[in-house]
Amino acid sequence: MAMRTFGRHSILVRSASVLLASFFLAGALTIAATILVTGERQHKAATQHLEQLLDTVESTVSVACFVKDAQLADEVALGLLKNQEVLSVVIEADGADLVQRSQPGAPSGTATADYPHLSRDVYSPFNPGKRIGRIQVAANARAIQRATYDEVRFVILQTLGQLGLVALAVIAVMLIFIVRPIKAMSDGLHHLDATRGERLAVPTNHGDTEIGRLVQDINNLAGDLADTLGQERRLRLAKEVEERKYHSIFENAETGIFIAAQDGILNSWNPAFARLLGIPANSDFQGVLNIRQLAWENTSRVVELGLNARLDNVGVSDDLAIRPRGGNRR
Repeated sequence: MAMRTFGRHSILVRSASVLLASFFLAGALTIAATILVTGERQHKAATQHLEQLLDTVESTVSVACFVKDAQLADEVALGLLKNQEVLSVVIEADGADLVQRSQPGAPSGTATADYPHLSRDVYSPFNPGKRIGRIQVAANARAIQRATYDEVRFVILQTLGQLGLVALAVIAVMLIFIVRPIKAMSDGLHHLDATRGERLAVPTNHGDTEIGRLVQDINNLAGDLADTLGQERRLRLAKEVEERKYHSIFENAETGIFIAAQDGILNSWNPAFARLLGIPANSDFQGVLNIRQLAWENTSRVVELGLNARLDNVGVSDDLAIRPRGGNRR
């Protein structure tokens, strides 16, 4: 489960998902634009082709209409129908149909009126200003649609192939130049022991890149951490030495030494103080005895000294007499 979660959140998977989504969106927009542009271009190309066909047979149709030769007009119509883009042909002479021809299976007569068509007036070969007939060509919309579909399908496949190759190339580049070095850094960090002087290795060919600088920064931080830990260890050892010296002085001093809180509770005292005041050892009654409970001859003076030291935040001193039980005044 952890591996699956890591995979979903890896740089490669997330980057590839964004790239594929971007390419899919770009491909969809490209395909939509291709369908529109290709359809319009095919329609214009079909119209231009029909115009060129009419230009080619115009003189022959003019002769056929002038002499009212149905056989010649029929040959012209059959020649035009050899083009799949032509659905039907109607040639008129002096207002009467000279010939009507259409593709096999196509509607005949006025049923082709709903299809896109071109018509051109026919003039006399000897008097260009005299109209003697008309030729009408209906476009084969299905053939034009099939041609448009074939071209659109080719463009779609070409576009998808190009986008797929670009996506694979980008993902491969990311995997080789970004994901692998970062994964190597991550694996190295998991096993890195900075205190032992271990450092991350700079990935190959990334000495001067952002990844290389990141590795150098991590190594510098690891070095600073190791130095800080070493300094902290040295300070701790020095503190332990000083504490041992202090305890040695505190325990072996002939002068009575004690530490008291603000409320007068004795936190610590040395053996000399215990012998002087006739109290138990520090380890037995630490935090229990109050300085006012000791055998002072003038307890109020002790309280006063403590109060003055606390209020003025200065050291105070005085000679105080003690009178242990059953002992002499000292």
